[in-house]
Amino acid sequence: GLLAAAAHGVSVVRSLRKIPVSVRPGTLSPREWFWILLVLLSVIPLLTRALQIPFQFDELMYHLPTARDWAREGGLTVNESLRYPLSAFNFHLLYAAALVLGNDVFPHLIHAFAGVLVAVGVFSVGRRYFDRRVGFLAAVQTIVATLWFYETAYVDLGVGLFLFFGFVALALAHEQQDARWIY
Repeated sequence: GLLAAAAHGVSVVRSLRKIPVSVRPGTLSPREWFWILLVLLSVIPLLTRALQIPFQFDELMYHLPTARDWAREGGLTVNESLRYPLSAFNFHLLYAAALVLGNDVFPHLIHAFAGVLVAVGVFSVGRRYFDRRVGFLAAVQTIVATLWFYETAYVDLGVGLFLFFGFVALALAHEQQDARWIY
């Protein structure tokens, strides 16, 4: 799911661009390199937040235990003690795979990556409909508004990822009169 969303996000960004995807060295001004470096440096605190061990209530109470149970059982199980035992657990499937492949910090990285993808998408949409500055400010505001979630293994940033790119696809389908964006 996350890989499909990332691939779709990349295809949306590429279709939105008016310039070639590859940028040759020397074509960016020193000012543009400054902003690129500033954005890259601002991502470092997000990654360090995601590298913390799980300690939030919800992730220890049911997000990670549900994923652990699925990984242990080798399939989906129903935990009747949960308030919503049959809820949509799409992101928990990614957490189960992360727990099998790595440790309990890896789900944090998946959750943080979903937030970064949303911020990149917000930047792309802002740049498409306004300009680069608006896109950048909107992406920064998105990261600031969701900053607390980067240190958790909740499902909020994953839900935001699917909702945001779903609305982007609907907007592009309407704008381009092309129903392929919906499927």
